Amino acid sequence: METRPEGPSPLAPDSASYFLTNCSIRNQPDGAPPTEANRTAGAAFVQPPIASHTIKNIDSTECRLIVFELK
Repeated sequence: METRPEGPSPLAPDSASYFLTNCSIRNQPDGAPPTEANRTAGAAFVQPPIASHTIKNIDSTECRLIVFELK
């Protein structure tokens, strides 16, 4: 559990991703420099809300993943 300034509170992620294949991706946030990442099949992660962005497959093979948006 992480804490906020006003006291303890669980911080829920905004989304979760599960990679079905190996992927090389470029993330381009609006108004910020791009970042690149390599993800392996079976990798999973969660992330908090993020600003508007574009994701691009930078590999020659298909990138398949499932993204769960948490409401």
